[in-house]
Amino acid sequence: MYSIKRFLLVLGILSIIAGCSSDSGTSPATITAENSKDLAVAATSAVKTAVDNEDTTTFLPKTGTSSFDVLEFSKQIAQRSFATEDISSYFCQPGGTAIAEGSETSGSITLTNCDVGSGFESVVLNGTMSFSSNSSGTSFTASFNLSITENGVTETISGSASCTVDQSSGAENCTYNINTTGIDGRTYNVSDVSVSGSSFSGYTVSGSVNDPDHGAITINTTTPITFGGCPGGAPDGGEMTFNSQNVTATVTFNADCTFTVTLDGVPTTYNWADI
Repeated sequence: MYSIKRFLLVLGILSIIAGCSSDSGTSPATITAENSKDLAVAATSAVKTAVDNEDTTTFLPKTGTSSFDVLEFSKQIAQRSFATEDISSYFCQPGGTAIAEGSETSGSITLTNCDVGSGFESVVLNGTMSFSSNSSGTSFTASFNLSITENGVTETISGSASCTVDQSSGAENCTYNINTTGIDGRTYNVSDVSVSGSSFSGYTVSGSVNDPDHGAITINTTTPITFGGCPGGAPDGGEMTFNSQNVTATVTFNADCTFTVTLDGVPTTYNWADI
């Protein structure tokens, strides 16, 4: 059951969307006054996706606040037959169901109203996670297609990973590809994401996002980003930059649920309710 164990570990990695790399092939964006609003929304959507998944603590093996021990659970699964099993008590502690089925070389987990929140707020997942592996567990693929509902806002996230495993050292070499629906309804590809901070102090995020219409940008937080009750779950405080081809724009998130995009020293303010 070595492949089952590896599958469950990679799901933890996939769910936080951290340290990812993508081979989307998108060209760098050309940032202009005409597309800077779209790119600012793309950058914000990437931040929101990263923060949303950072807060989904039940799936976070790197987070000390999680009550779910991915490694221990993997060991338990590896010791039993893996036909069809209700694993809701491991994944959906506040409520909902998680049903696993498969064999040593393929399987899936179906989540139905599975609440993986930290206990302070509800984070509900619906969808599937699946994998396939060779018999020795030295190579495998994993994928997921999920909707995530938090604070009344639902977004969709899909992704995949293709990995090889060194059985002597346990080291994994994985290529990830993550797609998410943004605040404006467009689908973005997010990669190389790093998140730190909390809902109290604000979040610092860096990474890359591919805008489906304009191309790839890199993002960096300059002032920790906070979230309140803005439309679409958009931020209500903080500041970030996005960059491409040596051109940098700044996005400032305002407490009145507007955001200001500054390019070449010229600020323009937009309302999240209009996005």
